Amino acid sequence: FYCVNDIAAIVFQGVDVELSTEEFQNVTARVILATEVQSPFKLTEATIRTEILGIRENIVVTLLTDCPSTGHCFQRWAIDMEPDVSVGTCELDGSYVLQFTSVCQPSQISECPLNPGVDDLIEVQFSLDSENFCANALPNVGVSAEINGYKDPARTVPTSIS
Repeated sequence: FYCVNDIAAIVFQGVDVELSTEEFQNVTARVILATEVQSPFKLTEATIRTEILGIRENIVVTLLTDCPSTGHCFQRWAIDMEPDVSVGTCELDGSYVLQFTSVCQPSQISECPLNPGVDDLIEVQFSLDSENFCANALPNVGVSAEINGYKDPARTVPTSIS
């Protein structure tokens, strides 16, 4: 058994909302997670789980930046989500579990202390707290005004205002 020490941090969280006059056309959210593991390891095969209805069905993890072939491995992962606003998913709030497979870097396979399938899984748990990104539609209310001027305090003799 060999312990892979991992460090992870969320370095970006953002939502892009494209609106039309009727309803949402497209909502995409992105979280970028930075990870680090010690040499000779690296992380692969990322999968993610969440119980948030409207997100769990539409989530993809992609490796953005891979590590060099030797030394500590620093990687960046994009977690892209398309929240389903039609079921009322207007926030990213909740718990997520990102699972990786740890492997040895290709240049260090001969010195790899891992037992594949036994001690190669890494889990990163995190929570997100976001704003409500669903727009609240307000009716367009017309406003008009009129100003009248009077010559006397009783307001009985009108005057023109220039």
